[in-house]
Amino acid sequence: MRTFSFKRLFTLLMHERWLTLPTLLTIARIALAPFVIEAIFSGRWSAAFLLFFCASVTDLLDGALARLLGEHTILGAFLDPIADKFLMLTVLWSLTVAQGALCIIPTWFFLLVLCKELALVSGVILFCWTRGAVEMRPSLIGKVATALQMVLVGGFLLSNQIRFFSPLCCQSALAIAAIASCGALINYTRIAFRLWGFVGS
Repeated sequence: MRTFSFKRLFTLLMHERWLTLPTLLTIARIALAPFVIEAIFSGRWSAAFLLFFCASVTDLLDGALARLLGEHTILGAFLDPIADKFLMLTVLWSLTVAQGALCIIPTWFFLLVLCKELALVSGVILFCWTRGAVEMRPSLIGKVATALQMVLVGGFLLSNQIRFFSPLCCQSALAIAAIASCGALINYTRIAFRLWGFVGS
């Protein structure tokens, strides 16, 4: 659990050593996203998959290394969810509008994920702005939804190269990921209502 506030963020950034290996991995995840997009639009599906896979691995490594090396930083905690959302949303968008792709992400799925992420980010910003701080604890359904989205994107990238998914598998994977994303959105809404005092805990 992390207590987040903008004042605390900027204060601690001025006093901590932020250039750590886990933080650099998080920054690398953000930096890889444009290269994945360029590979998608160029039709280089193998390269797009490998770049996306490397970016996804950094998501596993940065947290594990931060715990192993004791290098938790405020900047890393702040950038990690931003890197996740930036990578996922940009790649999903690319797979939605890419020309000549055999397997594309439907517009409705991209909009669903976008709404989920916007609801979470705007809720945190609004609560911090009005209340000063908010405790952030990643939910299980949120983690599951993100993991399913990564598997979905990886599978679609492979499918455009070697037909990794059959059409039925594509639709089934989309349905499962959509259900998890809807569950995460509902959970975020419930948490927001509880924080604002609209419902009991």
